Amino acid sequence: MSPRRRSVATPSEHDYGLRLLPVTEPVLRPQAEPSRLLPLAAIRPDFDAGAVLVIFLALGGLPAAPAGILTVDEEARARRLVAPPVKRGFIAGRWLLRSALAALTGAEPQSLELRAAAHGKLFLTGHERSGPCFNLTHSGDLAAVALVRDRRVGIDIEAARALTDRALLARRILGARERTWFETLPESAREAALLAAWTRKEAVLKAMGTGISDGLRSVEMPPDDSEQAVVHEAEPSVAWSVSQLPVPPGYYGTIALEREARRLTIWQAQPAVGP
Repeated sequence: MSPRRRSVATPSEHDYGLRLLPVTEPVLRPQAEPSRLLPLAAIRPDFDAGAVLVIFLALGGLPAAPAGILTVDEEARARRLVAPPVKRGFIAGRWLLRSALAALTGAEPQSLELRAAAHGKLFLTGHERSGPCFNLTHSGDLAAVALVRDRRVGIDIEAARALTDRALLARRILGARERTWFETLPESAREAALLAAWTRKEAVLKAMGTGISDGLRSVEMPPDDSEQAVVHEAEPSVAWSVSQLPVPPGYYGTIALEREARRLTIWQAQPAVGP
């Protein structure tokens, strides 16, 4: 999946505190000029045409979410979260997700009913005919949501970090053939390879709805970074298209899509400026 430019949609009546900027390179702008920001409705034409949408939201310096975005239950859950980074990621992720779903369904964000499956994957009820399949992720100062119609999708981003025991992590997440490839890498390349492999595998498991509870070694894939079908041992007949995302420096990101790759359009959400 390769990102392409998209047309400008008719302005939306409500943007719920967020506007959009097209992303054509793996660098998110700290703050774009207000005149360059587009309404949330700009995502509709590509979604209706069958494209996969990815919307990033930088969390650093983000203002409080507007009133009426989160449900009462979500606000209560946010209050229970103690660690500030976790609370910030949860609130910003739900703000981004509900705003995007509202733009696609025409419903108010707070009215959208999100339910969690057995392993925590969210799905939207009440909009089965028009609503998207979606997946949400956040790490460090970055959140992202992927949306597409009529097929499972998973997204994972990970902030770069020092790995204290690369050999142990490799045994935990890599299958036998993958470890053979991993051991041919120079020591300096192994940390990045492990984090990239983690995001690719977790994106598939999140798309399936199992999350990493199913074990990262249950997903096996070619070691290169090209778009490849990934075989999961629980669903060997399902082909997964797995693509790296153009994330900013210091992050790793992958999107996994059931069956063949689709056209990918990428946006950055930013706080709305002005009326």
